Amino acid sequence: MKIANIPKALAVWLAGQGVITEDEIELYEYAVICVAFLFSPLIMALIFGAPFCSVSLRVVFIIPFMVIRKYSGGYHAQKIRNCLLISGILLTLCFLCAEHTVLSIWFSGVVFYLSVCIAVVSPVDSENRRLTDEEVVRFRKKCREWLVLFGGIYLLLCVTGASAAAVYWGYGLILTALLQIPCVVKRIVMPGRQAH
Repeated sequence: MKIANIPKALAVWLAGQGVITEDEIELYEYAVICVAFLFSPLIMALIFGAPFCSVSLRVVFIIPFMVIRKYSGGYHAQKIRNCLLISGILLTLCFLCAEHTVLSIWFSGVVFYLSVCIAVVSPVDSENRRLTDEEVVRFRKKCREWLVLFGGIYLLLCVTGASAAAVYWGYGLILTALLQIPCVVKRIVMPGRQAH
């Protein structure tokens, strides 16, 4: 069974068990997809980060990514299989880099610079779902608000001596910025749609 078919199969099974009606299958299929997309970054971070760091550092890493990514947008693979493969590779690389990164003024400079880049180019909409002008304004505002809050948390982690947590938090922001690069490059090379 393909991964993409699991939500429908689960909804059909629930209907077969009498938990939901036949009319609710499509709604529950959509709900399963939404929950899977919501929690998949956390689950993947817990799995792919296992060889590198504690559960708490894996959660610290994924929080800024999950929240900022919701409003900043960025690259999305067309197929679930490709998404899982790319995500697994990127998460493994981020955890590997984080394990070998020492908190420094240079690292903090990179985190700050990329956070500003996220604030400037966000939101980057997906080819799968274009944003309305109203959504662009709302997402940009929310993204910037979260970036300010998360930047403050990063600084707090730095000054309180929680250097490992600061590095992992910083990599969560770095990963968000890296996933915007393909879309920004595509905008520049093929300017079919106005940059937001």
